[in-house]
Amino acid sequence: MTAPLHALAAVSHPNPAAFYTHLAAQPFRWDDALGCWLAASAAAVTAVLTDPNCRVRPVGQPVPPGLQGSAAEQIYRHLVRMKDGPLHPPLKRAIQAGFGALQSERVRFESRRWAEVLCTLGRQDLLAGNIHRLAFDLPVYVLSRLLGVPSAHLPEVARLMRAFAPCLSPTCPQDLVERGRVAVGSLLGLFGQLLSEASALDGRTFLGTLQLEARPITHDRTAVVVANTIGLV
Repeated sequence: MTAPLHALAAVSHPNPAAFYTHLAAQPFRWDDALGCWLAASAAAVTAVLTDPNCRVRPVGQPVPPGLQGSAAEQIYRHLVRMKDGPLHPPLKRAIQAGFGALQSERVRFESRRWAEVLCTLGRQDLLAGNIHRLAFDLPVYVLSRLLGVPSAHLPEVARLMRAFAPCLSPTCPQDLVERGRVAVGSLLGLFGQLLSEASALDGRTFLGTLQLEARPITHDRTAVVVANTIGLV
């Protein structure tokens, strides 16, 4: 039996034991096949994860230079997946608790409902083989409904998200940056209003649970929660 070609191939290899033993003999090494460094021991992994050079973002630079001053910065700098400091654990727990409040049957219902609606509305695009709009809009519709956005506002939310998404690229053209700036303002207003209307004592909803669990966050809590709610969409 041939050995795995590289570490990723070893995951699905029927007998990778000998390959892993070989990796463990040199726990920190450069892999030519993958073009990256491999950490293959507990000590090596710990060293990487605790090194200040291997943070999610560099210390003192929570937002990439290309996004600083842009519309995207208002949301990007608060996103839980872009943080690894003391704010990360309570924020991550709050978001996990919010998802835990969702009922699986409701998720299935909203997914089927909006897939049918969007496939009907976009029938001509689908017949032409263009599925890009559907692939973008469907998760926006479903997640927005689960977060409490009224159905009548879903087309507008999808339009705003299509305008906002390009701003996450540092190379976004200036005309799209301006469109994104306007979209971010509308998104922050919409989701901020939803958050203010959600009962902080209602643990049955995503936003209600998120507010409850986010109480340990004392600095910019509302802005952090709103930004991460938009980030989920």
